[in-house]
Amino acid sequence: MSVIHRSRADVPSLTPESILSHLPEEYRSGFLVEYHAALKQAYDPTRYDAIDKVLRLWRLQAVALSDPTYRQRMADAERGEPGVPAEDVIPGWANRS
Repeated sequence: MSVIHRSRADVPSLTPESILSHLPEEYRSGFLVEYHAALKQAYDPTRYDAIDKVLRLWRLQAVALSDPTYRQRMADAERGEPGVPAEDVIPGWANRS
């Protein structure tokens, strides 16, 4: 399996509007539920980071879910098919301690 390279235009920014525009339709309501819950949590000064966490998580999900090969890659992984080794896609992975 090969590594997919994406242009910066294919990666959403950390705004709700950008994330929504990159998510496939069937995932948008789930994002909105979690985003609105994070907004409510952020009223508590100790939970101000709830919005940032939701946006960062869903940004990553939007990148994965908008990839046309995502579903096939997930099916391959569930069947135990070999994928791309971490050291091939994560700089410094082989040298980690």
